[in-house]
Amino acid sequence: MGSADSPHQLIAVYNPESGVTPHSLLAWLAQCEDLFKIFGSRNVDKPLSIADQIRIMGHAIQEPRMQQWWLQGRDKFVTMAMDDWTETIKARWLPTSGVNDATRVCYRLKQGSRDFNSYATELSYHRNIVGDIIIPDITYKSLLLFGANSALMFDVLALPEFDVCATELTANKLESIMSARWNAIVSTGKHNSTGENLTPPWWLPTASILLILLWVITLWMLSSVTGAAGLIRVLLILAIFLFVLSWIKAAPSAPPNLLLCIGFWALVWATTLYILSALWTGGASGGGNSLGIRGGYGGPTAMEVPADTEAPAATEATEAPVATEATEVPVDTEARAATEVPVDMVARAAMGAQEGTAGTEAQRAGQVQEALEAMEAMGQVLARGVHLLRVDSLVPEEDPVRVGSEEEALRVDSEEDPLQVDEEEDPLQVDEEETPARVDEAETPARVDSLVPEEEPVLVTQEETAVWVEQAD
Repeated sequence: MGSADSPHQLIAVYNPESGVTPHSLLAWLAQCEDLFKIFGSRNVDKPLSIADQIRIMGHAIQEPRMQQWWLQGRDKFVTMAMDDWTETIKARWLPTSGVNDATRVCYRLKQGSRDFNSYATELSYHRNIVGDIIIPDITYKSLLLFGANSALMFDVLALPEFDVCATELTANKLESIMSARWNAIVSTGKHNSTGENLTPPWWLPTASILLILLWVITLWMLSSVTGAAGLIRVLLILAIFLFVLSWIKAAPSAPPNLLLCIGFWALVWATTLYILSALWTGGASGGGNSLGIRGGYGGPTAMEVPADTEAPAATEATEAPVATEATEVPVDTEARAATEVPVDMVARAAMGAQEGTAGTEAQRAGQVQEALEAMEAMGQVLARGVHLLRVDSLVPEEDPVRVGSEEEALRVDSEEDPLQVDEEEDPLQVDEEETPARVDEAETPARVDSLVPEEEPVLVTQEETAVWVEQAD
């Protein structure tokens, strides 16, 4: 302890390594107050003035921020009373949030199953931050008693003539009584069999009921999408029985919003299981399921182009022999024979390939390929008919030929689609404007007009593509 000649050595320097904290600042202020009282009692003839005490405290402040604050206002600080000076320090360096947090901790702190002395120390620590004004002694004693372990609390309350609100019962005396009673309880082992420790948390009954309810919903969903329906129904009945028992057991201690909580989670899990089961049974290969959902990816579609799009055009078309006596078939006979080839299936296949919106890219590509193959087959049939009906020469102008008699009629020997030229519907007549030229052996080959498109004219020569019509026997 220092002497009156060196009063600045009475108190320790305040420069905490972790910065200014409520606990360290309050502890330092309490230390300064105690040391000043000790110095005053030993130096009665030379007491320290309040201004000197404030100067000594300001000199001991070595924390950088607090030291700067002290240097800026020391002329004003030395004129204050000691209580005003300490309140000024607390107002500046004890944040409001720190006081609020300490107050909240004091009112919510519980001992539980830990040692009483550690519980009392923590409560006292936060109470010192708050101060005696916010938490007076009567409030502190109530927090200390009713926040203790239930066995300790009931043991202290059972003491004769015990009154927590009595003025003569100080906080320190109450701490001493409770510490002694706690040591006695620990020695008998009663602190491990208290009702508080055996009581489950409030959320445990709710969680148990929710788990059993989810089990019921899961089994119910599985019973409709799996083959082992009998076993699952037995488990479902067992789950419902356990659900009822857990409900009866947990209902008295359950929170008021238990029904709302269970209903909400049941709805969420039922919806989730419904979606999962629909995706599971639908699969990625299509088809239906027990929930009425058809097909996944690649299943049957509503619009589907038939695979047999080539129609009977390519298979039913036959080479039709032409029977005439002495005259060749004029060029105009090609029109009727070629136009009677059915082309509806080709158009339908092309339309189906264009309008098909369902299916994958591979299906659409297959439909287009089938349509192209059908059109190519029809083109071959048309070319074959044109070659069969092509003539080598033209009919003379003086003797136009009418095709109407039985000997000169064009018949196609086919049972399904006969190509026949009738006199009434389409008389084949050679006009002067269409066939003015006569084909001679020495002359150049004549061009025959056919149904071949204009952009691809076909030149028929006598040596290469002329079709000779043999005279019928």
